[in-house]
Amino acid sequence: MMPVYGYMKMAVVVIMVNYIDYYGSWKTRLFYRIFKKGVYGLKPERIYVNNLEMCKSVTNTKFILLPFITGETDWIDFLNNVFLENSKNDLQNKKYIYLFQPLEELLETSAYEDYNKILDHLKTNHKSQTIVRKHPREHDQDYRGLDVSLSNSMWELFCLSSLSDKQVLISLFSTAQITPKLLYGKEPRLIFLYHLVPTSLTNERIENIDKFVQDIREKYRDKSRISIPTTMHKFEEALF
Repeated sequence: MMPVYGYMKMAVVVIMVNYIDYYGSWKTRLFYRIFKKGVYGLKPERIYVNNLEMCKSVTNTKFILLPFITGETDWIDFLNNVFLENSKNDLQNKKYIYLFQPLEELLETSAYEDYNKILDHLKTNHKSQTIVRKHPREHDQDYRGLDVSLSNSMWELFCLSSLSDKQVLISLFSTAQITPKLLYGKEPRLIFLYHLVPTSLTNERIENIDKFVQDIREKYRDKSRISIPTTMHKFEEALF
C-alpha cells in the first residue's frame, strides 16, 4: 500500500499542458533549457493524474489514473486525525472562502487598486461570511480586514471531509478551486477573477486558463455554479 502522505501529495497533480512550459519564470526555463538542468534534464517514466479526461499535457510519457477518493474509505478517519487540525472549523463555517495567491507573481502594481475593491466589497457586505486562506508562498499581503484562517490543514483533506457544495471558492485562478471536483466530484460554487482584475499573465496563459475553466464547467452538473465576472456588478451578482 502506498504511504498515506506520499499518496495524498500525488493526488493533487493537475496537468493542463506540457508541465515544462509553466515551470518557473521564463528566465529560469531558458537557463534550464540551455544547461539541461531541472525538468529539462529529466524525462519522467510516468505521471500520475487524478483525471485523465481533463489532462491536456503533451508531455511524451505514460499517464496513470490515480484511484478516486471518497469519504467512505475505511482509513479516512485516520487521515483526518493525522492531517486535519481542530481549527478546520474556521473554514467550514464560512460561506465564502477566498483563496489567496502570491500577488506579486500575478499582478502589476497598477492592478492592486482594482483587486482591493473586491476585498473591500466582501468586507463591507459579507465580512461575517468570508474567510481568507493564505497561500504558502505569499508574504506581507493586505487582506483588507477580512478574517484569515488559522488552519494549516491539508486543503485536499478539508475538501474531502468538510467542504460543502453550498460554499463559494473565490480566487484569481487557483487549482485549489478545482480540487473538490477533480478529486471528489464535489461542486462548490466557483468565482474566477482573472478577467475582472488586470494580471501580468500572457494572453496564451489566459487562453489556456479559459479552456481549462470551460472544461471544468462542462463537467459540472449545474454549469451556472461557475462564474468568470468581467465587471464588479457581475462579481456582486455571482456572490448570490
